[in-house]
Amino acid sequence: MSGVLDPEELEALMDEEPKASDDGKYNLARQDYAVQRLIPTLSLIQSQFGNAAVERVREFVSSVESIRTDRITVMKFDELQNTLPAPCSISLISGMPLSSDLLIAFESELVFNLVDRYFGGHGGEADAAREQFSTSEISFMEILVGALLPDIAVAWKSVMTSAPAWT
Repeated sequence: MSGVLDPEELEALMDEEPKASDDGKYNLARQDYAVQRLIPTLSLIQSQFGNAAVERVREFVSSVESIRTDRITVMKFDELQNTLPAPCSISLISGMPLSSDLLIAFESELVFNLVDRYFGGHGGEADAAREQFSTSEISFMEILVGALLPDIAVAWKSVMTSAPAWT
């Protein structure tokens, strides 16, 4: 099969970048699109939401010193599951742009600490051997995630026109 394409033709094919389709949709799987446009936009949205979330958590538990948000990474859900400690509070937010849902994950240590402080404790060490949350911890996280929905809408306002819903 050698000699089917001239070297110039082969180089032209390799340099050809995929274009947006006629219906105005972009191929979000293209690495250059994700790196140049999508990731910086998502980072800005995450930063806005992270700042609002810290303030919202402080409304519930005023003694919280600091909360950190992880940087944006692209990974499969199976890979994400392996990085989260068990138990973990994961909430699925629907109605997001890009035909995708939003996952908000709170690590178990944060959940234990927030609930302890909410009920007047000092946020001491939680039992690391626990495999599930208590009913009060689950209820607290449901209330907190519900309170975060308006902050999600504000953070996504430049991209999304509809309000997200918690599923």
